[in-house]
Amino acid sequence: MTLTPAQWDLIYDGIPCSFSDGSSLCKFRSQQFVNHPTLTYPLCIVTIASQGIPVDHVRLLEDVFDESRKVRIERWGQRCRARISIVIEAHSITVVERFASLFCQALYETELGINPLQNKMQFRGVDPPQNLPPYYNPLKKIYIQRAAIDFFVEYEFSWIKTPDLIREIEVDINGPREPLIYQFNKKFVLYSLDVILLRSAHG
Repeated sequence: MTLTPAQWDLIYDGIPCSFSDGSSLCKFRSQQFVNHPTLTYPLCIVTIASQGIPVDHVRLLEDVFDESRKVRIERWGQRCRARISIVIEAHSITVVERFASLFCQALYETELGINPLQNKMQFRGVDPPQNLPPYYNPLKKIYIQRAAIDFFVEYEFSWIKTPDLIREIEVDINGPREPLIYQFNKKFVLYSLDVILLRSAHG
């Protein structure tokens, strides 16, 4: 029920870091963020706070045949919700508040650049920004001001089911009549069989 790497890349790439007033933020994933002397502020740190929260019930999304038109393939799935957390950091609380406002506006304007029909995902709103306690950066010898913004994305989680099929059987029509049995999930099951016999030109 997690985001696929492709879905997460699409969300991350769509997170705005350049704004209408010409200002910009450096963007990092939380796993890649390293506090070092050359780090440039202001910046934003991106984290998947939660994912895989079901929005609806499991259902059959698609029922098709493979390319050979012989095997039916079922695609099952459900819509799930992910919560993405953004932390904006800067030297000044006024700068943090300004970028928090620009960031929320840009999210609603762009909706991450996601097409709900094509990408099977949809932007679903933003929580109001929350100020976080500052922390001291010993490398730069300054306090860093912070604000957190969470936004939501609904996405499709799906999987493929290939029904257990009998692809080939061998029956002696002149032999004794016996029940037909096949193995399914390590159990032997009786089944009935409809057969159409075609007479060839050679008899």
